[in-house]
Amino acid sequence: MTYRKGLKKTYSQQRRARQGRLLKPKPSSGIARAEELVQGLSKTFRTPGYDPSKPLNRQDSAVKAKLIRKELATAFPGVTFRVKTDRFSGGSSVDVFWTDGPASEKVESTAGKYERLDRDPSTGEILSGGNSYVQCHRTISEEVKKQETDSARNRVVNFEKVPDWDPQLTGYVWEKVNKTDYPPKPPPTW
Repeated sequence: MTYRKGLKKTYSQQRRARQGRLLKPKPSSGIARAEELVQGLSKTFRTPGYDPSKPLNRQDSAVKAKLIRKELATAFPGVTFRVKTDRFSGGSSVDVFWTDGPASEKVESTAGKYERLDRDPSTGEILSGGNSYVQCHRTISEEVKKQETDSARNRVVNFEKVPDWDPQLTGYVWEKVNKTDYPPKPPPTW
């Protein structure tokens, strides 16, 4: 911020200047941009707060959430993912939510590399404190549930007269739904 002669600084500007916190814009330099391109950093790692000296699973949970959002958006275009973070005394967690779309295994393999669990080397127990969990939560729409239940009833003769809440039928449908990718629904046209 530049000041012309004769203009008076406000009290808060004077105080910040005394404390050395008056931010001046840095001159734009093509050198910094060129160095970044030479190092081959992709857009993924230009996230604010990203520390390139740390591995992915040691980043802050908010940074992890941003990176997971970007990676899922490129891996599964058209699917809407909600990514939320939570911090607690024993560590932090990142939760990923979506409806229908790709199978849970695919999303878990994409987002799972951001998880960090400290384990006891001799027993393998998870140690408390500083752990970072990544959990994926897939919701199945009622349309898909009905479609898969009807197809299960048509395929297996014994399921014709079985109620919808039967554990064998719901288990069969749940296994099928977990392994199947469903295309994202197009946005509604008004």
